[in-house]
Amino acid sequence: MWKTAFPDFNYKIDAVIGDGDRVASVGTISGTHLGEYDSNPASGRKFSVKTVDLLTLRDGKICEHRGLYEDTLLMKQLGL
Repeated sequence: MWKTAFPDFNYKIDAVIGDGDRVASVGTISGTHLGEYDSNPASGRKFSVKTVDLLTLRDGKICEHRGLYEDTLLMKQLGL
C-alpha cells in the first residue's frame, strides 16, 4: 500500500537503542502522495512524520514488530 500511494516512500532511522533481544528505533517516513491512499485519490502533496518501532529479535531475526507513526499529522499534510 505504501509504495503504491507514495512511490518515493523513504524511511530514515534517526536513533536506535537495544537491550538484549529488544530494539527500539525512532525514524522519519516521508514521500509524495501520487497514488490512492486509504481510499483517497492522489493529492500530489509531500509528507514527513516521525515513527517509533519496537522489535523483538530471536536468532538474529525480527519475530515481533510494533510500530507507531503520526497518522493525524500525515493526513493533515496530505490535506485529508
